[in-house]
Amino acid sequence: MIATVALRPLDHRDAIRDHDPLTRLGGLALEFVTKVVAAPMAIFLIVDQEQRCQLAAIKADPVLATDPAALERDCVAAISQTRPVLGVPPGFGQNRVMDTAGLRESEAFAGSPFATEFLPAFGLGPLLVLLMKEKDTGATCVMALLRSDEEQEFNDREKSFLRQMAPLLTQSWTCVAGTIAAPFAASRDGVDLTVLTRREAEIAQLAAAGARNEEIAASLHIATGTVKCHIRSIYAKLEVASRVQLSLLLAEH
Repeated sequence: MIATVALRPLDHRDAIRDHDPLTRLGGLALEFVTKVVAAPMAIFLIVDQEQRCQLAAIKADPVLATDPAALERDCVAAISQTRPVLGVPPGFGQNRVMDTAGLRESEAFAGSPFATEFLPAFGLGPLLVLLMKEKDTGATCVMALLRSDEEQEFNDREKSFLRQMAPLLTQSWTCVAGTIAAPFAASRDGVDLTVLTRREAEIAQLAAAGARNEEIAASLHIATGTVKCHIRSIYAKLEVASRVQLSLLLAEH
């Protein structure tokens, strides 16, 4: 079973650089998903069978001129008081995407502090939740994306993207948490990192640690376009498709 820790507001950028692999994965996952699905606030956490949480990361951009630190703090307080946590249904047995309408149908969620106090206090409305369950322990990973109540609901394309991401995210967090031996990790045991050039190795380490292409370029005094070319080469040589997979691979080796 995944250990339960006291919830703490951890910005996703700090999470990416955190020493804890699960926390780092949470930050990377939020960074990746919110580049495709616009959401000024996003949450990545793990819920065990007793509805206890381990918070991995929060992404909180300024929402309606709100201080991000206050947003993170009050979000953690609301999650701590919400049962079931962000609408995790009892007996839930597969990956699931739930939108605002679906969550409102849940009496437990509709009457929760998260829905009745936190969301109105910060002018938040549209909500999209991805639930991912680990078969053996019953632990559930929750990724929640939120928008201000002045923005549109999440559309079918955005919901479809989360559904498509669910298998990779599930495989990643369960592997990092040590709950299962994920196929991705198993298939990479014999990977040869020496196929990378010295420059590619430098860029791979920075990218896996969460640095953006622009930050890598500034750090190494090269053009952003050059970084992009190296990233494509790194992905091809190591047979990975994202920074999440790259981070997992380098963590294993």
